[in-house]
Amino acid sequence: MTILFRTALILGLACPAAVAVGADPAPTWPAGTTDKKDPKVLAFYDSQCQGWAATKGLAGDARDSYLAKCRENAAKVYPVGYGPPAEGGGE
Repeated sequence: MTILFRTALILGLACPAAVAVGADPAPTWPAGTTDKKDPKVLAFYDSQCQGWAATKGLAGDARDSYLAKCRENAAKVYPVGYGPPAEGGGE
């Protein structure tokens, strides 16, 4: 194997792992919460909205506007008392 091939192989295998290690984990629903004003629920909504804004690559006023609207509507997406849907289908 040539040096160039080995270098490309090492980088190809190492880069995805480095990205995965540096990625923030997805926010998880705060178990046992039943009040939509609970600070843990509000923090979950904020984390979720921040992540979506980052995924969309928003910045400046566009990000601020998106976050305000997202926080306003987050309870409609993840209502209190309902966790995220279970993984897998019942096919």
